[in-house]
Amino acid sequence: MWLGGIGCEALVALNRWFNGVRRPLGFGYWSLSGYLKDCLKPVVDFVTAFETALAHEAARRALAGVVCGHIHCPALRRIEGTVYANCGDWVENNTAVVEHVDGELELVFPQTPARAETTMVQGAE
Repeated sequence: MWLGGIGCEALVALNRWFNGVRRPLGFGYWSLSGYLKDCLKPVVDFVTAFETALAHEAARRALAGVVCGHIHCPALRRIEGTVYANCGDWVENNTAVVEHVDGELELVFPQTPARAETTMVQGAE
């Protein structure tokens, strides 16, 4: 895990530097880790398998869903009827999962000006 942490920090630093160069040239934000995840099929397959395994385990335990993070892939959806919520991360994606008083979950992108990029899932019945 120590080496992974160093790699993650290096990737974030490289991404910040790269976007610092892009900004004055008029280009918008670009996520290096997002690009690598999308390009590396095994990683995408791993994330999908991780999400599905968590949803299946929650269903096996008769739970309405699962809320997790760490893999930096914000998501809020149902997987075979089970709610899967991943808050993503605050550093790169600036995302969070919030629960409303009525039990509804919402994936929010607080730094998105219009907050148009939100996803909502009704709470457990």
